[in-house]
Amino acid sequence: MSERSRTGFSGVGWVGIIAAASVLGVVAGAAIIFVFPFGLVLAPVIAVALPGVLVLLAAPSATERGRFEPSGSGRRLAVSMPFTVLTLAVVAAGAAHIAVWNPLSKVPGLELGELYAALDAAGETPNWVFLIAWAAIWSIAAVALPVVAVATRGVPAATDRRIAIVGLLLVAVTAMTSWIAGFNHGMSIADAFMTSGGDAAPSGMLILVFGLAAAVMAAVVAVAPRFGRERRGRAA
Repeated sequence: MSERSRTGFSGVGWVGIIAAASVLGVVAGAAIIFVFPFGLVLAPVIAVALPGVLVLLAAPSATERGRFEPSGSGRRLAVSMPFTVLTLAVVAAGAAHIAVWNPLSKVPGLELGELYAALDAAGETPNWVFLIAWAAIWSIAAVALPVVAVATRGVPAATDRRIAIVGLLLVAVTAMTSWIAGFNHGMSIADAFMTSGGDAAPSGMLILVFGLAAAVMAAVVAVAPRFGRERRGRAA
């Protein structure tokens, strides 16, 4: 039996998993620095520990090795589409938070049009490239997820469980990178109106918490069904 058959992954597959987990760890660590007290202390721990945990959870269970039953296109769409919808919802909420809700919360005495006019007059016009790029990247990734899920339905390593894990991680990374898209907006408002650079609207924290919850759910989906199947297999 080949190494790919025994483990469920090729060498390239493992490289992809490790790379994706490492990116998630760095993003989570960066988000923690900006949001939580003592973030500089916690961030390195998260950035190192999270990739290792996710790589372990992504490994195939003993009952998955050597057994593969391809799913139909309808099932793959049913598994992947909810995460596409959730990711697009996060993008929409993040864009509204950055461009509307947070500016109005930071400068409550102005209408939105007046606020942006004041930014222009002060020479602090926000750079919209960051927000547009963030929204475009994760929207494309969200739309691509069900396409990739259907296209890989015959690939042994691309099980329904792993598609769900990828979907949850997509939601998590989209939410946890929203601060990057909004950083320039926040600093422009802070410089023009002498406010803090942090969020004033609660929506920013809610988006981040939602992303962290999605990351936790990815771990649950990865480990709980696998352990359950192995316990049933031993009992049988």
